[in-house]
Amino acid sequence: MIGIYWCMLDFCHQTIHFVGVGGVSMSALIRLAKDHGATVSGSDQHDSPVLDRLRQEGYRVYAGVDPSFAERADLTVYTGAIPLTHPEIERAKRLMERSEFLALCARSFPTVVAVAGTHGKTTCCAFLTSILKEAGLPFTAHVGGVLQDVGSGYFRLGYDILVTEACEYRAHFLSLKPTVGVISSVEYDHPDYYRTPQELREAFGRFASNCNALVATKKVQACIGEHECKCIYDDMSIREIDRESNKWEYRDTCGDMEVTLPVWGDFNAYDAGLAIRVARLLGVGSEEIRRGIAAYRGAARRQQRLGTLHGAPVLTDYAHHPTEIASLLSAAKERYGRLCVVFQPHTYSRTRGLLDEFATCFEGADTLLIIPTYAARETGDDGILDRLIERITVEEKLLLPKQKAVEYLLDSTRKYDAYLLVGAGDVDTIAAKLPLGD
Repeated sequence: MIGIYWCMLDFCHQTIHFVGVGGVSMSALIRLAKDHGATVSGSDQHDSPVLDRLRQEGYRVYAGVDPSFAERADLTVYTGAIPLTHPEIERAKRLMERSEFLALCARSFPTVVAVAGTHGKTTCCAFLTSILKEAGLPFTAHVGGVLQDVGSGYFRLGYDILVTEACEYRAHFLSLKPTVGVISSVEYDHPDYYRTPQELREAFGRFASNCNALVATKKVQACIGEHECKCIYDDMSIREIDRESNKWEYRDTCGDMEVTLPVWGDFNAYDAGLAIRVARLLGVGSEEIRRGIAAYRGAARRQQRLGTLHGAPVLTDYAHHPTEIASLLSAAKERYGRLCVVFQPHTYSRTRGLLDEFATCFEGADTLLIIPTYAARETGDDGILDRLIERITVEEKLLLPKQKAVEYLLDSTRKYDAYLLVGAGDVDTIAAKLPLGD
């Protein structure tokens, strides 16, 4: 049944076509639109498990180009990774970019929780989703990663609360007007759009001004530009009690509590802490929070275990910013030992703009294999990788085509304690070419 708030949306009984529906965010939005009365279809450049899952759920989606769907649709929603010269976009009657459509949807929820930040958005949203599920609150989640226990980035129990990621790319998050905003971290990224770190900080400041309430530590607040948000919750802290059992003490001005985390890494604990702070603002009790944390099953490609190779675990992680990579490798080094890391850079502009940081972020690796860049929305060449590989101080480092990297992993007799496939592109597809054990 369509809730009273959703009846205000102008697309409830319209036909909507999604271009780029293979993305996690877009695949969540097509589900959201269908749930609330729209007739939907979608396309993507390539076939994928995401499209397969949508087909299994009864969605009309396809790989390739067919402008007739956009011509018939009342509205065509597209992701920013799609050029405006795409035939389906050129033939659309009415266009809306993904972030605009998300903002339109968000305006019909009484409460909107929007999680922003250079790092940690997906993990924080995933933790919060697990907590709110356990509490039984009527909420909808739009997450930028596949929730392991759901199989997509979309989950719905009701329409009182929307939990969504707020992406800073091209200042898309400024379309949202959150009831509660979260800023997990602020570091320079997206040099193809933000010319300087100051421009990025100012964008985060404008996001904060759009929020009725803001959850952000004092350290994060010091990184953002001036803003007008007056209701700020900066009292969250989380510290390790016992590393063996992964037990942590969470604290804010409402009191402290112990939680046992099902995932490793200080960065995961920090994101869990932000989720707990938001849950408390939403009225969730400590026992429900503990149960939600315990029930957390993670998001795909966030320290996700794929199997074993030569007796060692193979994991994939979405880390693509130098700080994320350094944090991941430091935690993995402590947990496992000797690491073989396969890294796929994500966009040419990010590698060029953050070259100094990339040169020093792989120190936790014992062997580093760098494969060609995942270009995403860009065009260019990989000349910058020659400069990068020269500057990296890892003793064993190789720049290889993807197939050669597979052969290296298969043929190497060196003993590793873990293999990590790292990057935001399709580096995880390497696993399909490996004889992985359980």
